[in-house]
Amino acid sequence: MKILVAPNAFKGTHSSVAVAQTWAGVLGEKHEIQTLALSDGGDGYLDAIHFLIPELSRRTTLVNGPYPEQRVNADWLWDASNNIAYIEVAQACGLARATQPLRALEATTYGVGELILAAQKAGAEDIYLGLGGTASTDAGAGALRALGWNFVNEAGRDIGQDLTSLNRMIVGGAKPPELNLMTDVTNPLLGDQGAAVIFAPQKGATTKDVELLEARLAAFWLIARDQFNMNLSFPGSGAAGGLAAGLSLTGQAHLGSGFDLIADLGDLEDKMRWADLVVTGEGAFDSQSMMGKATGRVLSLAQSQRKKTAVISGTIAPGSLPLVDFSVALSGRSIREGSVELSGQLGV
Repeated sequence: MKILVAPNAFKGTHSSVAVAQTWAGVLGEKHEIQTLALSDGGDGYLDAIHFLIPELSRRTTLVNGPYPEQRVNADWLWDASNNIAYIEVAQACGLARATQPLRALEATTYGVGELILAAQKAGAEDIYLGLGGTASTDAGAGALRALGWNFVNEAGRDIGQDLTSLNRMIVGGAKPPELNLMTDVTNPLLGDQGAAVIFAPQKGATTKDVELLEARLAAFWLIARDQFNMNLSFPGSGAAGGLAAGLSLTGQAHLGSGFDLIADLGDLEDKMRWADLVVTGEGAFDSQSMMGKATGRVLSLAQSQRKKTAVISGTIAPGSLPLVDFSVALSGRSIREGSVELSGQLGV
């Protein structure tokens, strides 16, 4: 059997590259295998791209972490032949980098701006930023600060993190390169499906914190509308705590799909046409998995090509799994044990 192994990351435990290599090692004992490590722009975005383009050089820059007092070494990828940089914003302000306890009101994207500056200094003309997995909900104000912007109140004083007192944005610094914002999140900046309400609770925000963060984002949106005549609450603007909204103010940002980027770089459709069976999975398969997430996108494409499909996940929520031919819920077992079980289901 020809098998395409195309997993997403098992968040917090294994990168998509590690999962793909483990599953391929087991299933490849009896079958022909091709692999594609997926990402939707969040944690593991750099690893997935480096797996596909190993000739890229990995660079490290010391930047601000999720909280103002933190400094972290953040990796990014550099394509010197094409002057392209790949940045995973979670390397700077990711939840995985955040110290405990989580402090949603203090988290900043300042380090993302520092990474953009490092790539610009290297000569980047295009930057592909993977958005996701952040601890921040600052509308990208931190990143804009690093790029040279200032945010002041009615008295002309710097507002710090308190966007509710924002009266004016002062544009500064050099124009950044083209910023391609890679995300598969469609949430807007504001509202019941916005950055604060949907994502801030997992970043340590209490109910009261969520209300304050929503007020901050709304104030940011209002000044952007009045000062620049821009509506920052568009589909996808809530990605990475509103980072997509803030960076759009530069005039250099363009929204794109993290999944589509990886699929194009990895020739997903060609590999799928080759395959008899497509194996995918993630840490937790639930009702959101078929709503734009990488695993759901793979299954939908496989089923449109009438390929057999299999899902291996840490947990599979009842009623969430579409019609697939094979499934394995790990229930505490290792990712290798899951592929062994699938191998057994295939009759080997």
